[in-house]
Amino acid sequence: MIQSVSAILPPLNLQREFAAFIEQLDKSLFAVNKLIEQYDLLYRAKLQEYFG
Repeated sequence: MIQSVSAILPPLNLQREFAAFIEQLDKSLFAVNKLIEQYDLLYRAKLQEYFG
């Protein structure tokens, strides 16, 4: 049954370009998440400093 299903795939170079884009996006999201964690830690430290 699966063998009878056909799918149109983009050219291999376009697939690789898309994969590279997604990889870069993942790296960017990781960097943003690390910054968010750092700012959250700083925010909590300042709250603790100001309000004990």
